Amino acid sequence: MRWASVTFMAMAWSGCAGQRDTLSVEQVGDTIVVTNVTPTVRDTAEFVLVMRVGRFGGGPEYEFSEITALAVDDEGGVYTFDRGAGIRSFDRSGEFRGWVARIGEGLSEVGCTQHLAVDHGTVAAYDRCNRRITLFPVEGEPHSLPTPSGLPRFGWDGLFFDEAGALWIGLTPPPPADGGLAFPRPIAARFAEDGSLRDTLFVPARYAERCPIVSEARYRAGFWEDKREQWYPKAKWAMARDGRVAYGCPRDFEIDVTAPAAPLLRFSKPWRPVTTTKDERDFYEQWWRPIPPLPESRPAYARIVLPDDGRVWVWPEQPSEHLLYDEQAQRTTGRRYGWMAGEHGAFEVFAADGRWEGTIRLPESVRYSGYPTTPPLVIRGDTMWAVLRDSLDVEYVGRFEASWVTGH
Repeated sequence: MRWASVTFMAMAWSGCAGQRDTLSVEQVGDTIVVTNVTPTVRDTAEFVLVMRVGRFGGGPEYEFSEITALAVDDEGGVYTFDRGAGIRSFDRSGEFRGWVARIGEGLSEVGCTQHLAVDHGTVAAYDRCNRRITLFPVEGEPHSLPTPSGLPRFGWDGLFFDEAGALWIGLTPPPPADGGLAFPRPIAARFAEDGSLRDTLFVPARYAERCPIVSEARYRAGFWEDKREQWYPKAKWAMARDGRVAYGCPRDFEIDVTAPAAPLLRFSKPWRPVTTTKDERDFYEQWWRPIPPLPESRPAYARIVLPDDGRVWVWPEQPSEHLLYDEQAQRTTGRRYGWMAGEHGAFEVFAADGRWEGTIRLPESVRYSGYPTTPPLVIRGDTMWAVLRDSLDVEYVGRFEASWVTGH
């Protein structure tokens, strides 16, 4: 590969440490390569709760049991699907606006909804129980679209409207009986007016060269496309409303971002692999059969999130957490506890040009793993909407603002 003539080093001084942080930016052919050494903000940032949707004892319209889908409109209005209740709408301040759909099988109702998307008041719901995607317009009657084969994709980009108002769906094709999903691997497609899928996007085959693990039918479990993902580097991807797509192989902390009419951006940062214990590996190998012997460390990251402001949020692989068993489970398994995907940690945030801005930790009340073990969350700018639980284990939706510390 021929090196382009553009090569330079961008440097910033750290006022308190008295040393220089380096950020190398190189152009290799049509790719901008950004190699980060240290973040712009040294201190870990925090999210501060500024508004809560839901009220304990505030009436049935304000009480939640189990939120499985969440969407936010351009004005900050919140839409939730609560298992056993339906889809509700709240304004930016958390006041109840009305029911979008109740639970049921009729066209104006929903069953078990895995995704919500909203565009100018029109709500789209991925209804797994009724095997359809239903659109609830501001005016007019609801109408449905067929769901593609396979299970819903976890994360906000499982169903979303782009900036032009077109509805996109994340694709999770069922693996063949023998072998796995081949590359180039379909990841998303746009719904045409007649309900057919167009403009299918694929993960390029080159990402399989470094991450050759492909999803196989025998390694699926519930909504897990591949239950080995926590241990073996598997190609990752994400889509944004503005047409950006991110790809990566978490063998290293490196991610590629494509954008319309722009060169490929490739950025990276240093990282230290999360190690696993023998007890943890023994547990998964025993209870998640068939699964091969597990490695002693995890991949670099679990999920990529692309907000609307051009930045890239990356959720690193987290250490597993203990799952305490009740008395019956202890008698059945002979163990006091099991293991589960880590649901507490911090995002690494990168600017639109690939600069590593810093680390921002999720509140203890918010559980997120990057996998289908937790509800998805919504990020816009420095604002995050997420499902939270209080000390009484009551669910709400919280709006949080990032508190970045700029001093070093």
